[in-house]
Amino acid sequence: FADASALLKNGISVVAINYRLMAHSRDVVPPVKAPLHDAARALQFVRSKAKDWNIDKNRIGAAGGSAGACSSLWLLYHGDLADLKSKDPVDRESTRLFCAAVNGAQTTLDPKKRKSGRQIVAMVATLLARKDSSNFWRAGRKCCLGSPSIHLTL
Repeated sequence: FADASALLKNGISVVAINYRLMAHSRDVVPPVKAPLHDAARALQFVRSKAKDWNIDKNRIGAAGGSAGACSSLWLLYHGDLADLKSKDPVDRESTRLFCAAVNGAQTTLDPKKRKSGRQIVAMVATLLARKDSSNFWRAGRKCCLGSPSIHLTL
């Protein structure tokens, strides 16, 4: 999805991550938490190395397609998972993103919405245009924890 060579030629650092697949995360409840929290931990690790790697820790974005797009949006919309009281310095780093560029993202993991083929993207666009979230949340079905859209606020 992202052209790493073009990004590097333009002075943009690139980091690729690995994460656990849900099929290998049956001990985590819900299983979608494993890859999402792995992505968050990778982001925290990059921030912890920002000085060594000459990266501006306040301007970190994410890019991805499909599952990578879903985790990028989840990180973008989700509240900060930093644990400022942790003894682990990596855990104290922010999980907030500056931006995200995605392609083919699952914006909801709610099986009822996915089965019906309804796209939450249109609902989010309507929400952003109206600046009124009350009807949006009342009308929507409850999404699961891994759905990026459930963390969207104005």
